[in-house]
Amino acid sequence: MRVAARICPPFVMNENGKFSGISIFLWDKIAEQLDLEYSIELYGLNEMLEAVVQDKADIAVTCLSMTDEREKIIDFSHPFYETHLSIAVKQHGFLQTLMNIFYNERLFIALGIIVGVAALIGSILYLLEHNINDKLYSMKNKGGRLLEALIAGLPFVTSGPIRYYEFKTLSGRTLSAFLAVISTVMIASITALLASAFTLDQMHSEITGPQDLAKAKVGVIEASTSFEYLQEQGIISRTFSDRQELFAALDDGQVDAVVGDDGVLPAGLHELP
Repeated sequence: MRVAARICPPFVMNENGKFSGISIFLWDKIAEQLDLEYSIELYGLNEMLEAVVQDKADIAVTCLSMTDEREKIIDFSHPFYETHLSIAVKQHGFLQTLMNIFYNERLFIALGIIVGVAALIGSILYLLEHNINDKLYSMKNKGGRLLEALIAGLPFVTSGPIRYYEFKTLSGRTLSAFLAVISTVMIASITALLASAFTLDQMHSEITGPQDLAKAKVGVIEASTSFEYLQEQGIISRTFSDRQELFAALDDGQVDAVVGDDGVLPAGLHELP
């Protein structure tokens, strides 16, 4: 018997030329009962199906989902394992999680808002007070005074503006009082943005379910039921000929997620239902 097989742990594995796995074990028992001799040749998924259809192989042994389209061209055994499609993303370690935090877009947005608003408020107060307020603007050079202006604006987005009586002009005091009212909302908004940036649960992956795949780089085995699912959903994916290439691409960051049967996804990945 000519057996076409495709590597698909834990169903079909090949270590140093010796085949093993659940499907191989079952086929070996069937061949033993029927007193059959056989040889195994490895194929890709498409090539394996074509080998059976074109009579280049008598039987295919692997993990293979039963679909209406496939049943039109090949015969299946009774199913012996039930699985579902799942999404897998790379599981990050502690160091990678920290790197993701400090490279998080939300963090840079929050810092940009803090510096930008502080510079704006500080500049306005500087224009109103720098000529007459030696207490707030004591530096002799212009660069030092501009730094003092930024420092004067920072409390607005951190703890509330400087108290009104620190200013000598009526405009400065009025602006300070006005800022005291709206700074509460500003501080709350910045705090919420920073809290979102530093939430560790969100650092593993921005992909939490199928709804996030459209904006991600997705990898999948070519001609698989997972590939058909992505096509039906209108999700663009990058196809790979075998699992080793697929998961190497995920590990290297070439894709953000892979879609496949949960029964064959390897350990070390973060699996989403």
